[in-house]
Amino acid sequence: MEFNHSDYRYTDLLKSYEQLLKVKSDDGCINLPAAHGEGYMYAAELGSGISVLIAERNLKVSMMTQRKARENFEFFILRIHDASNQNSNQKPQEEDFTEALQVGTSMAQLTASHISTNYFLPAGIKIRSVNIIFDKLSLLNFLDIETVEKFIHIYFSFHLQKTYVASIDAEYRAILNELTRDLKQHPMRKAFIQNRIMLILEKFLIQFITKDHQNKKTIQLKDSEINRLIKAEVSLLKDFTTTPPTIEKLSRLCAMSPTKFKNDFKTLYGLPLYEYYQKNRMMHARSLILEGKYAIKEVGNMIGYRNLGHFAAGFKKEFGVLPRELMNANQFTKFIPEDASANITAKK
Repeated sequence: MEFNHSDYRYTDLLKSYEQLLKVKSDDGCINLPAAHGEGYMYAAELGSGISVLIAERNLKVSMMTQRKARENFEFFILRIHDASNQNSNQKPQEEDFTEALQVGTSMAQLTASHISTNYFLPAGIKIRSVNIIFDKLSLLNFLDIETVEKFIHIYFSFHLQKTYVASIDAEYRAILNELTRDLKQHPMRKAFIQNRIMLILEKFLIQFITKDHQNKKTIQLKDSEINRLIKAEVSLLKDFTTTPPTIEKLSRLCAMSPTKFKNDFKTLYGLPLYEYYQKNRMMHARSLILEGKYAIKEVGNMIGYRNLGHFAAGFKKEFGVLPRELMNANQFTKFIPEDASANITAKK
């Protein structure tokens, strides 16, 4: 199935989806009809030129969405998406990094209105995504002018004619978990969404800038190597209840020597392999605790711990609090939105 559009406000795009799927939206949200799959799409305008589309979809028929380019640059589009239940037998049609990422993997993708883009949603894979439209004036509302100007300079110096693609980490997944878990039931939905969207934008832009000096090293990796490393990352984080794959097994999956695999993985993801695994493991535990559905022992078992003391120690090392302390605090703060400026870089 193909869907072509030229909408540049996500609330308008949602109306186009309504016509395509023959459904009606309810307070900015549409549920996929059973004939097309399961999941939903939610669109909102957050003010200051920021438009957002949050979606969780598992399609029965693959879809290719094509967005037409505008003649001149007007704004940026940031897409964060995370895919689960990946079919390991599904192969990309070509060894192109951008295309390969779109087949059941996870990524952050930055582009702009003057570039046309294709976005492939494969059938049978649950994909959660946050799509954000923003411009320079949007950024100046929560970042200092020096940071904004540096971001603009880097983008137009190196990425003007090409979509920028990067891996995502545990913190992005945690924010996606919160958004897709609490979106429909949060009593202060817009404030909640705005806070999380600001966190995503801040995290992405600061990483984009601070890691720019590393880009030359990362770019030395071939597209096919990056694609294999991303597949290895999916295999590494696939199931926390079992022992993680060995370096030897993952390096064979990447068709690399163990030494090259370890070095290239750290280059792409910024952390040594098992440190990255442990961080993701603890972020997943934190997300489970914040859901409020599980006992601490259950959460420990769900991420592979049989010893509750070891789980508590690992959790405190990562977050500075014990799992029980977080659970108790969450009982009092659930659904109370954080101050949207609390974790955002202040203007100078």
